[in-house]
Amino acid sequence: MLRNRGFASNKLEGDLTPLAQANLKSTPLTKALLVSPRLVLHGWRRVATAHLIHRIPPELQGHPALIGAAITIGIYLIAHDLPVVYEGDFEITNEQRIVEDCQQRGQDRRFIARIDGAIIDQTETSGWLVVTSRLVQWRMSQWSPERDEYFGLALAKCKRIVLGEKPAVVDDPAWYTFRKETLEELESSGRLVEDFLRSQRSRIRVQRRDLAEAWRTVIESHPNSFGHLRRELKSWLGFLTNENAPSNAIAALQARKNFSAPLAFDEWQGYQTRRDVGTLTTMISRLKPRSR
Repeated sequence: MLRNRGFASNKLEGDLTPLAQANLKSTPLTKALLVSPRLVLHGWRRVATAHLIHRIPPELQGHPALIGAAITIGIYLIAHDLPVVYEGDFEITNEQRIVEDCQQRGQDRRFIARIDGAIIDQTETSGWLVVTSRLVQWRMSQWSPERDEYFGLALAKCKRIVLGEKPAVVDDPAWYTFRKETLEELESSGRLVEDFLRSQRSRIRVQRRDLAEAWRTVIESHPNSFGHLRRELKSWLGFLTNENAPSNAIAALQARKNFSAPLAFDEWQGYQTRRDVGTLTTMISRLKPRSR
């Protein structure tokens, strides 16, 4: 899905302590999307927010300590209403400094509520991985039974999403930009696939597995293009080859008719999130960044 993209900004918002400012300057997190401010002092309510599970660099996979550090940094930035992106060298030492800063601010109920709310939000999309974060571990040790219940409900929701029992959460503000940029790649690669199919000079309806292989060939033969499609290639191939995933856009290609990139994207994401195309399109359109 989404990975390391967003909206550039040089503005750092929030009431940062000197230590917090030092932490942020020492982390490789400098730009991307701005998330909505959290104003919850008691309880919890979900707000549109970055999904850290889709921001964490793929090279950290298989390294729980580094993933935990990335989650800590992401939650800290979200709590300050700051950009979230991971770039450059990743230093785990930043995590300990952030945890220490949060512990020093433990009596600041407004700040702690933002941290706790961000943790619950991320649990809905990241599941048990949030527990690899030292910041989450510390907060869990301080929680009341009520906060534990919120965490348990969020964890259960994530599990039901993974099992396909509930639709995925669609409220990451970067989704709008992700769709826009992916559409450009789909239109370009789609034209190449259409050209390839026309070159076959066959009137036989193209099988979905053959269409998937053609798309794979196009992507792999252009190593410097199609970044989003390349990162999501496994997901796209799964969608293309799944006969139980209805797609009007794919059916048109199979019949050698005009390909619709917007429809293909929305059907693919509907397949991924288990939401109908109309609902998904509306949800993503609402995430369009407001002009500043």
